[in-house]
Amino acid sequence: MQNVFASFPLVRHVEGDLWELREESTTNIYRIIYFFFSGRRIVLLHGFQKKGQKLPQRELAVARSRFVRFLEREGRR
Repeated sequence: MQNVFASFPLVRHVEGDLWELREESTTNIYRIIYFFFSGRRIVLLHGFQKKGQKLPQRELAVARSRFVRFLEREGRR
């Protein structure tokens, strides 16, 4: 696991290498799915406005797809 300088409730582990950055305002909830690449680089995969408590599977699928494509381009898969 990577060194994480922020902790819950700001960040949360989603699955595998994917993490979620969380931001809440008085009227909206925003999320960014990201991962650590080569130790010190952080790659932002997908940002969205959340409507409910659970992470929508559609939004997670977008992040997963971008994660796989990024690794393929970098020659890591």
